[in-house]
Amino acid sequence: MKKRILLMGLVLVMLLTLFVPTMAQGAIKVYLDNKQIVFDVDPLLVNGRTMVPMRAIFEALGAKVYWDNAASTATAIKGNAYVAVSIGSPFMETHSGAVALDAPAMIVNDRTLIPLRAVSEAFNCLVEWDNATASVHIFSENYTDTEQTIVYAATAADLLNAIGSNKKIILTASYYNLSGLAPIDNEHVSKPLAYGMTAFDSYVIENVENMTIEGNAEIAIDDKMADVLKFRECNNITLSGLTIGHTTSYDEYQCEGAVTEFDSCNGVNINNCNLYGCGAIGIMASNVTNLIVTGGKIYDCTYTGIWLTDNSKAIVTGTEFCDSVHLSGFLRIDNSEIKCVDCNIHNIVCSGFEGFIETSDWDDAPSVIAFENCTFSDNTFKSITNKKAQNLTFENCSFVNNIGNMNHPAATYINCSN
Repeated sequence: MKKRILLMGLVLVMLLTLFVPTMAQGAIKVYLDNKQIVFDVDPLLVNGRTMVPMRAIFEALGAKVYWDNAASTATAIKGNAYVAVSIGSPFMETHSGAVALDAPAMIVNDRTLIPLRAVSEAFNCLVEWDNATASVHIFSENYTDTEQTIVYAATAADLLNAIGSNKKIILTASYYNLSGLAPIDNEHVSKPLAYGMTAFDSYVIENVENMTIEGNAEIAIDDKMADVLKFRECNNITLSGLTIGHTTSYDEYQCEGAVTEFDSCNGVNINNCNLYGCGAIGIMASNVTNLIVTGGKIYDCTYTGIWLTDNSKAIVTGTEFCDSVHLSGFLRIDNSEIKCVDCNIHNIVCSGFEGFIETSDWDDAPSVIAFENCTFSDNTFKSITNKKAQNLTFENCSFVNNIGNMNHPAATYINCSN
């Protein structure tokens, strides 16, 4: 009897060992058509297979997701193709039949993780693993590696006239003021006549794919009510090395324009940019997926540093938030997800609402807000978050010389220090 129990125990240990999640050396990054996908839970290696959050990968692949809670099964449909994955099952059902899985779907940190390669290939994608960078590259069925045509812009008019798909616009001057320009003859650039009774001296960039604007240059605008750079229904947009803001500092809360705004965009990369006020908001994103902010600084903004709405998803790495007096928190996240890693948040005063990190009172679904290895220092606020905030996590973060209530029942603190 004892031998039988011992044998059963050994078999159970062996089975569990087969599916123990392990992290690769460094975080695993996933790219779809050369654009990084944002996940609120880091990918894991399980039995040699990369596991990623189910809904995020299915939506990135363009599939609609349906969840059967009773059967613990997710079904994703795209055209005539479909995939059905059940928690713990060694098989998944597809339009081509059953497919054996080396690692079954599992739940980690309240997220359903599924095998990346298997589900991607079921939707006719090519999947490649780059061992040197610990990254996975997915290429969709109709992907073409379209090169960008390099265009040089020496003036603000040159910049706006150059806007278009598959372009890399290199700024050769040091300063570009978008105010008071002659009419721009570009189908991708429009100038709204008015908002209510107020005319704004700003432009909207629309329907552009695969465009980069880069240079050691400053882009500015005079109108305190205007957005400096606004993008609508654009995909795969990169801003790199830029300083962007309004030309004049105004009294507190007098400026209402955003420094950068993105509406219904997918694949936005802001690399090593300095976004300054007196813009009310450093980055405004509505219905934006895969917003990646790397490095740079967001400062002197009068409402909030980053505002996400309408199911936007963002990851911010190595960015400095500082030297601002905010009416809202330094972040405002409404029905959206954000993850901040290695960020430095300091010398910010939130004098209006209660939370240093704000979420709205009317969200149907709670926002997901996570901080890892971030430093909060010399900030002033009433509470770390407002009462409605949920799914707020601080991991390996430090809090130094802050004036305000750091503890909140809606927040989770893991290995943090004061």
